[in-house]
Amino acid sequence: MHGLLTALVLTAAPSAPTDAECAPLPAQAAGRLPFQAGEKLDYEIDLLGGLKIGTVEFEVQPPERIGSELLLPIRARAAGDGFVASIGKLESNATTWLRIHDLLPVRYREDYTERGGHYWTDVHFTQASPCRVQFAFGQPNGSGEKSFPCGSEALDLIGSFYLVRGLDLHVGQPMCFDLYGSRHVWRLWGTVAKRESVSTPAGTFQTLKLSGHAVWFGTKDKPIDLSIWMTDDARHLPVRSLAGFGFGPVKAALTGMGGAKRSENDR
Repeated sequence: MHGLLTALVLTAAPSAPTDAECAPLPAQAAGRLPFQAGEKLDYEIDLLGGLKIGTVEFEVQPPERIGSELLLPIRARAAGDGFVASIGKLESNATTWLRIHDLLPVRYREDYTERGGHYWTDVHFTQASPCRVQFAFGQPNGSGEKSFPCGSEALDLIGSFYLVRGLDLHVGQPMCFDLYGSRHVWRLWGTVAKRESVSTPAGTFQTLKLSGHAVWFGTKDKPIDLSIWMTDDARHLPVRSLAGFGFGPVKAALTGMGGAKRSENDR
């Protein structure tokens, strides 16, 4: 999602791998989908280690048949309080539609209000070769269309969390894929770095720490550092992320599951 969801996932280093160096993601774990319709995950977004700047909620929707495909919609709602000037006051609703058999996105739609103006983006993914990300967009001063090439699997900001949750993760495992976010395509790459215990408002979790980098696809810009902690179990719940931006580090932490914060008895 624009703004807050970019802050949630993106956070960088050496030069990006080429298409040839960006190995395909492993297949989804056979016979296992680590989430189901109705699952809700709530996050709080902090700046500089303690200043709350927004919230994000993810919710898995019931499957939908669109044409000949059975798709899994996942919705995200984000709200920002306007503390960060570059983001402004933000309210955003987005949905990604994922293919159930491999969790790759078919479509991503986002509508958001920023500083009183309405913006929307409608993205379609072509996973077959040649890979492309095509989208139409609208904003207060007009609308348009764009198309970007992609060199590997193309994901979106919401769907990337859920696709990775379906993988069999192990320490040392490399990852590389392209990702649509904020009307650009990014290349993300990294590795499952280590096991680590992590505490959030939702509890203390044993996790796998994924460390990596992100850069606009096809540019020589300085990459952004990213770290994501996912539970070291069959669910692979994302419980924390950390991103380094010019205005300071941005952290997302899990605050609740099922739409409500967990009590002390649940921890």
